[in-house]
Amino acid sequence: MKDVVVQADSNQTAQVLPDSVIMFYHPALQESFRRSVEGAITSAIQLVQSKEIVRNLYSTIHESTIDDTLENEIVKNQTPIHAIPVSRDGNRTVPNATQHNVPAWTIFAMFFIVISLAGNVVREKLNGSIVRLKTLPTNFMVALFSKQVVYVGLTLIQAVVIFSIGIWLFPWIGLPKLNLPTDLPALLLVTLVCGFCAASYAICIGVFAETQVQANGFGAVSIVILAAIGGLMVPSFAMPASFGTIMKISPLHWCLEAYYGLFLEGGKLKDILMNILSLLIITILLQVISIAGLRHKKLI
Repeated sequence: MKDVVVQADSNQTAQVLPDSVIMFYHPALQESFRRSVEGAITSAIQLVQSKEIVRNLYSTIHESTIDDTLENEIVKNQTPIHAIPVSRDGNRTVPNATQHNVPAWTIFAMFFIVISLAGNVVREKLNGSIVRLKTLPTNFMVALFSKQVVYVGLTLIQAVVIFSIGIWLFPWIGLPKLNLPTDLPALLLVTLVCGFCAASYAICIGVFAETQVQANGFGAVSIVILAAIGGLMVPSFAMPASFGTIMKISPLHWCLEAYYGLFLEGGKLKDILMNILSLLIITILLQVISIAGLRHKKLI
């Protein structure tokens, strides 16, 4: 086929259409959004090229202008694509933005108890409360574990409040409603394990911090970093392949995967056991480090 040319009038020479389109974009624009714009422009260009090809081919064969109806039937007659979400329980409900974001917000809120719990541990070290607790006629581990139980209960309340906001408040302000997974016992177990991991991390920070300011500062910054590499701020599929191993170090990553397995994939407890097991391993490791730190400081 000959190149498509545009002639303004018979006195001007034919001008070949440009072979590229220049797109100017702001450097601060996210790459994913820029690529989506490029894709939309490419689709529009392909549609224009297809129309020009059909018009020239028709006029060459029939020596007349193609009818608009026939042109639309030829150009726009494409095979439709039906996107169907895959789930473990056979449910075909399309996940919405609320299903993605509410679990991430819940995990973020859970781990931010580090500011309160770690600071509390530092205060007890500085004012001698830990030494006085050792005088009680019981094992010190009971007192340490009791403190964590209280904060695990606090994380459970946080999860209930955030989930309630997603279920009842979001529809009132025009946002999609949060749909709880069918396996509620598994949801409760995941929430408890995530809360226990968050409390263990806070205790570990409090044991090694020397001042309350140090505990609050390092705790808050470290949670943001763990959230960033764990997939809460940037989706895991958007990260480079080299981040695969680093991502698994973050406990927030395993928390998010466990919640996504229930909220998005429609899974059951057996489908997220590996995520829960990984969280328990990280939690036990944090507990061991905390106890070792207390013994090294001769506090127990």
